[in-house]
This record gives sequence, C-alpha cells and structure tokens, in this order.
Amino acid sequence: MSEDWLADFQRQIEELQAKSLVLQEKLATAEGAATSPDGLITVRVSPNGAMRALRIDDRALRSRGGAARLTAAIMQTYGRARRQASRDLADALEPLAGDSEMMDVVRSFLPPQEDDPAAGPPSGTNPGSPLPPGIVVSSRSAAPGSPA
Repeated sequence: MSEDWLADFQRQIEELQAKSLVLQEKLATAEGAATSPDGLITVRVSPNGAMRALRIDDRALRSRGGAARLTAAIMQTYGRARRQASRDLADALEPLAGDSEMMDVVRSFLPPQEDDPAAGPPSGTNPGSPLPPGIVVSSRSAAPGSPA
C-alpha cells in the first residue's frame, strides 16, 4: 500500500514539474500583439504590458484627425495587445493552478475584454473625444523651459 502511495505521489510531482517547465517556456516567449483595424499601427508588448515595439505606417501620419486620432489609435491598439498578453499568461498558468482560489485571483486582475458591455466606458471618458482618458494632445509648441 505505501509503495502505491509513494508511486502516485512521485507521478504527481513529475506532472507538476512538466507543467512548470511548459509554463516557464510560455512565459519566456509570451508576447501580446495587436494591429489597428485599418492595419496602420501594430503594437507588441511584453507579459508585464511594457511596449516592445510600435510600428506606425506612414499613411497613419497623414490620416484625417491628426495627432488626436493617431494617439487614440495607438492607445487602443496598445490596450488590445495588453489584454491579449494578460489573457495568454492566465491561460498558461491555468494548467498549474487549475480551478483554484489563486486562479480566481489572477482572473480578477485581468482587464475586461474590449467588447465586454459589462465593462462600460472607462471612468472619466469624454464620449465625444477619440482619446482614452489621461491622453492629451497639444497642437502648440512650447519653448524649452516654458510651461506647456
């Protein structure tokens, strides 16, 4: 009987080690990527949400709407890449964490899906503005050292 228990325990340890190696590989190569609907902006982010790459097609610089529209498109594309990276990391963790309290905590920190109506508009947004909250575009240039 004790040999069966020990063999079962050893098998469980080996399964956890294998799952841990898979998780480590996924974390090492994890990346979120998104492209704007018009295909003019592409963003890649690391697992922690830091931007790794930003590609802006020249046509985006000449598009109508100027800096405000370009800024909004970059921020929206960045947000989609961040959400993808977050969800991919949670999916990678799930085989180890299973349906546990820890996994519930991880899921509670995931950003809402872009099309999640329950998420509602971000607080502080101006419905008429193309910009996400906290983003300001100034069309005037300030001299170095002067207030913006």
